[in-house]
Amino acid sequence: MSAGKSARPGHSAVPAPKVVVDTNVFVSGVLWKGNSSILWESWKAGKFTLLFSPAIFDEYFEVIARPRFNQQESDIRHLAEVLTERAAAVVPRIKIDVCKEDPDDNKFIECAVAGGADFIVSGDQHLLRLREYQGIKIVTVAEFLQLSTS
Repeated sequence: MSAGKSARPGHSAVPAPKVVVDTNVFVSGVLWKGNSSILWESWKAGKFTLLFSPAIFDEYFEVIARPRFNQQESDIRHLAEVLTERAAAVVPRIKIDVCKEDPDDNKFIECAVAGGADFIVSGDQHLLRLREYQGIKIVTVAEFLQLSTS
């Protein structure tokens, strides 16, 4: 999908893909420059729809609030507001148990299935080894960026 194919009012175009982003990609995108920050900017520009569940939201902000990241409470609050206003909240109704090595990662798959996601973007080998689940592609940030600009 090319960068210009996101759905816009008045344009007949392919709808923007729905994407679940795992915690390490989210935190990296918010805090540091690199592929994850390009992904974050791409989301803010409307190139894809970001999906999150309550469990994912909680983990994002539990991690980003850790003292080692030295984030101000006001910045964290603002980030939470941006996410809740611009991303799509999903409430998974089905428990999925496919990440046997790290069951905590199942929440990303549960969210993706519940939200009809096209992709899970991850840096986590437990998820990446799956490559796909029920038609949802599980890719690295670099792979997603390449797919979204081709």
